[in-house]
Amino acid sequence: MNFNGIRIQERFISVIHVFGAKRAAIACGVLLGALSLNAREINVPTQPTSLYADSEVSTNLILNASRHDVKELNINLQFSGTASNNFEVAFGQDTNTNGVLDVEEIDTTYGWRGGRYFIENVTGWNRIEEPAIVGNTSSVMDINIDVGANLTPISFAAICDGERVFEDISTEPPEWLYRSHWNLMCVVRRGAGTPSEWIRFTVNYDFVLILVR
Repeated sequence: MNFNGIRIQERFISVIHVFGAKRAAIACGVLLGALSLNAREINVPTQPTSLYADSEVSTNLILNASRHDVKELNINLQFSGTASNNFEVAFGQDTNTNGVLDVEEIDTTYGWRGGRYFIENVTGWNRIEEPAIVGNTSSVMDINIDVGANLTPISFAAICDGERVFEDISTEPPEWLYRSHWNLMCVVRRGAGTPSEWIRFTVNYDFVLILVR
């Protein structure tokens, strides 16, 4: 389906049900909902051109905050980075329910800003930066986060232009990399010139249900 010109695709990969019954004095049935995987993928197309060097355009997207079986998040950004432009994706909770992720509602931001990759804990005033791999330009940033049963990150990996970065937080990823109350995502572009950004955000769910009756 389409949401404000943005293609939102939900893929249901597999659902398996196994039912067994014993014909005995006491009949008993076992129902196993063995595995259900659901991946929700949001593709954000190229944003409009900024008319001036200090102007910005943004796109807000609603996230599925009702799911509590998140297992993996993948954020893939592709863009033409320079020493002066920004391309960022921010996550947070739309507390005033206006459909826009306001500055005070942002928790965590990933992206490219002024010649450097960055991951930012906005609410905690903490930013981690990495310089561009080649000169002051860039093109690809790929982040993968595995989430544990308590909905906190258990592993983190980031690859920018083919090189692993942000290694300091890969073994013990901080909790602010993902928060279960996020319900809004905002993509922001700042800088003049022809836009060439593209982003894919994928959330994988893994839910196992076993019923005995």
